[in-house]
Formats: sequence, C-alpha cells, structure tokens
Amino acid sequence: MYILDDFIRFRTELNHIPLKEPVSISLEQIATLLCCTTRNSKFILQKWIALQWIAWIPGRGRGNRSQLSFLAEPDELVISHAQQMIYSGQVAEALSLIQKYTITLPKANERFQRWFRGQFGLQWEREQGKRIETLRLPLGEPLAIVDPIHAYLRSECHISQHICETLLRYNKTSGSMEPHLAYHIEKNESGDRWTIFLRKGVLFHHGREMLASDVIFSLNRLARENSPYQWLTWEIREMIQHDDRVIEIRLTGPHHLFDRYLGNEHLAIVPKDYVEQVGEDFARMPIGTGPFKLIRNDDGLVILEAFESYFGIRPHLDRVQFINLQTKADEIEMKTTYGMWYEMDEVEQKEESHREDWQRVTSDDWCVQYLSCNQRKSGPITSLSFRRALQLILSPEQMLHELGGARHEIATCFASWRRDSLFLEESERQSDLCLSERVHLLLQQSNYQGEAVRLHTFTDQDHVEDCEWIKEQCAMYGINIENHYYTVSELLQPITIEQADFIHDSATIGDDTELSLLEVFLSHNSFVYSHVKDEDRQKIKIAITHLQSLSSGVDRRKAITKIEQMLQQQIAYLPLYRNRIGLVVDPRLRGIRVNRQGHVDYRTLWYKDMS
Repeated sequence: MYILDDFIRFRTELNHIPLKEPVSISLEQIATLLCCTTRNSKFILQKWIALQWIAWIPGRGRGNRSQLSFLAEPDELVISHAQQMIYSGQVAEALSLIQKYTITLPKANERFQRWFRGQFGLQWEREQGKRIETLRLPLGEPLAIVDPIHAYLRSECHISQHICETLLRYNKTSGSMEPHLAYHIEKNESGDRWTIFLRKGVLFHHGREMLASDVIFSLNRLARENSPYQWLTWEIREMIQHDDRVIEIRLTGPHHLFDRYLGNEHLAIVPKDYVEQVGEDFARMPIGTGPFKLIRNDDGLVILEAFESYFGIRPHLDRVQFINLQTKADEIEMKTTYGMWYEMDEVEQKEESHREDWQRVTSDDWCVQYLSCNQRKSGPITSLSFRRALQLILSPEQMLHELGGARHEIATCFASWRRDSLFLEESERQSDLCLSERVHLLLQQSNYQGEAVRLHTFTDQDHVEDCEWIKEQCAMYGINIENHYYTVSELLQPITIEQADFIHDSATIGDDTELSLLEVFLSHNSFVYSHVKDEDRQKIKIAITHLQSLSSGVDRRKAITKIEQMLQQQIAYLPLYRNRIGLVVDPRLRGIRVNRQGHVDYRTLWYKDMS
C-alpha cells in the first residue's frame, strides 16, 4: 500500500488543483514532494500512470515542463480498494484500511460506511441473464466447524442443518416424527429392531445418490471420530443393509425413543465417498442432501447456495452470504438495514423506532443461561453447602433487573414444561430477612477459607456482564471469584473445563425438549456432563436406559424430569435466565420462521417486490 500512501500524500500537497486539469511540474518538484530521488519519482509516476490515477505528458526539450493531471481522488481509491477487499472476503483487512485513513480522509470513512451498510439485506445481481437473489448478513466470528457430528455453537448447528439433513424430522405441533430422507420407518413391538426405508433419487451436493451404505457410514462416524454426541448410537448393536434403500438396525434393548434420535441434527446423513476423500477438511466444508450447499467458508465469507437438485422444495433465495465482521465490527457503524437484524434490548428498539413499516418478530429463546458446578475438582465447589450458598446469593430476578438487555425470564430448570424450582422460589429469597446469616452459616459448614474460585466463560459481552455481576454479588459475602474469559475453542479444551470451578454457558433447548435435555445430560461437550461425578453419570445412564424402554411419552417425560430433579438436588448446575429475541424485518421479507434459538429458517424466506 506504499504506492497509495505516496499518492495520498502527493495529492494532499496539490489539493488545490482541480481533477483532470493539467498542471506544469518538474520531476525535481515531484521528487521533493515525495521525499525521494528523481529516479524513484519516475518509477512512482509510471505506476500511477499504469493505474490510471494520473495523466502525464513529459516536457520536450530544454525548459519545457511536463504536464500532470489528476484522474482520481484518494477518497475514491481507498473506497474502491476496500470494496474489492470486501467482495473477495478480506473483511477485516478492508475495515483496517478504512480505519487507517479515518483522520486523513474522513469523507472516505463516511462514504464507505454508507456503502457498507447498503451491502446487507437482499441484493439482486445478474448472472448469465438470470436474476440472482442473495440475502447478505453479518457474522460475528468464523465458522470453524460445520460438520454435524462436531458442531457445538448454535450458529454452527444452524448452518449445518441447512446443509446436512436427517432421516426423520420432529414436528413440534404434533410432537411426533415425520419422514424426511427416509420415506418410512417401522419398529418391532419390543422396540429393539428398527427398519428404515430410504427415498429414491435423493442426491448429495456432489451429485451422487444417497444409499443405505451412506446411512450406515454416517451412524458409525460418531463413534469412530470421537464425536461428543456418541450417546445417540450407544444402543446400536448391528446394522444390516438389505439393499441400497433398506437398513435394519438392531439395538441392545428396547428403545422407543430411537426414531427421535434418528431425527437429531447430529445424526445427519453424509456421503461416505466424499468424507473419506476430503478427510479433516469436511469439518469446515461439509456436504449433504440439504436445500443449500456450502460453497465457501473462510475467515471472510460464508456462502450458502441453493441446491438445484434438492429433493424437496427448492429455497426461493439463491444465496445466503455471511460477511464475517469479527472484532472489527466496532470500527463500522453497524446499525444497518440488513433486511433483518436482532434487537437485543429496549435501547435499540427506541433507536430504530422510526422504521414504522418494518416488521417486529419476537421469540422467547428457551436456551437457558446457567452455571455448571464442577464436582470433579477438589475445592470449595465440591461442597454441597458451598453450592447451596451460591444458590442463595445469586438471584436470577435481581440479575434480570440490574442487567436488563435481552434477559427476559427467570429460568428455574432446563425442561420447558417445568416452571417450578426444586429448592428456592424468588419470593422465598426476598422474604428471608436472615439471608445473610444463612449464607454465612453454609459457607462455614463448607469450610470455605476465602480461596479463589475460578469462573470460566466465553468472551461474548453478555457472558462477561453476567460473570462480572456474579463476581460482585459473591464478593459481598466474602467469596473470591476469579473470572476467566475464553474463545470457544479454548473453553472446550478438556484442561480448561477441568480447571474451572464453575462455567457460565447456555444450554440449547430446541423444539424437541426431551432430546435437548438428553444432549445436556449426555454429550461430552456439555459442561453439565463434564462436571458431574462418575457415580452421577452412571445414575443418569441407567435412568436414560430405563427411559428409552418406556413406550409412553408421558412416562418418558416423568422419567426425564426425575433426572433433572436429581441434578438439582445435587446443585449440579444453577439455572439463571432465558433471553427474548426481537427480530426487525424488512416489510418485503416473507416466510419468516424463527426457532427456539432465535434463528431464522432460510429455506422459507422470500422477498415480495413492493416497488
């Protein structure tokens, strides 16, 4: 970028010269303005001429000066270069470039911000005579893992579900499973033998038809690749391929919940040949049978493109493109018209209230913010009395009142059908005049001596706010909390989980609440599972084996409620709250479906042109 810096400095010295108006100037004068030799100034001029930044007519003969005309302004060049960087996915570099010239070229910064805001939302382009509709959205951080058997973050799982699909799908209205990649599934009376019949003509994104061998391969991958969701296939004893479209699965015992397992997003069906061909790259660039195929995923851009050969209903959108803003987002004023964006608190709603014609869609997020208590680590946290003291100190109602924002509703448990708290109602906490005495008595019983207690969480702003609040509340009772903030990959490291006394996280509770709870209790990347004692893990596993043998949905719900009650008796975790998410939407955007994690289904989105 030295060539651009030289031009900006040179043009600034001659900013009184109008664009395209020739000015007489010598090489010696140019060398002086550029602080270089005459020879170097010739090289610089040649580059500017090649880039069409200037026009140059050399003087002929002694005493005849050369003529120079400016053909471009520095603002335009910086903006153009930053735009090209954005288009190529170099988002962080483009924002850094604009930031570099904020003081020297303030108008460039303003113009780029206006342009950049206009790049989000629906974009129309022409390709080979066709109109391509692209929904362009901001992304907070790169998507390192999109493989369904390893995806952890909500954003990763959400994108993965648009790419890779499952044999069955859960219908939240009926509470039952519906055919998807499988057109039929049946089980024997005891529930230990299931037969799957696959649809014909279902294609993977690389063009090959899905076969029974792909299903068997996909189910086996969880154990072979050490997926944290291995529990989904623990009971599989044998898989028999009768032909290319019929698979019989024999289980170790009765399992009336197995069809729900087959509809879990982490058991999506992937192509055997492609996975074996690309190896580890599949984690970042998976393919499946879904309505969108992933055509790019790097630090700058994530691009989903509609799969023309999709066996279901093709999405109306041609592309969904995510521009990764990462930590550079604060360098651009991002209150923009994305076509849709999230209102996370009342302040933002007031600031955007002038958009009277825009739709507002609210979603009660059932993802529960909680603290997992590490009972596997020696120290104060292993004492039930100490955990009980924390439960008394940390009032979710007070947290919601003092921190506000998207924090919407107190959570007393993970299960959506339970609103009770096993130990402590907020009214009890408020009316207890001896709360301080009770806390100090519990701390005395726990033999707490003021040692540091480690609280680990993510670097996201809401997690930081929560943990700083928790630290302040505990300090009032003499509890020394040390907050440690980590990226996702850092926090998921076994050593980081082991070192924590407790971890602040959110449990993803989807439409299929029972399966979501089992994921919290059994998945190896769940902090609840990671922090419970071995004997409690064994109790949970035995209870779930019993649960799977129950054919009645009512009985299964009771059984899973007992598992959560057992964990609450141990104070294995402390539930805090759930968020409310407000979605502000362009009035032309239709087909909006928001799930319980606040994510929008891109398959059903379409734009009504109201112009």
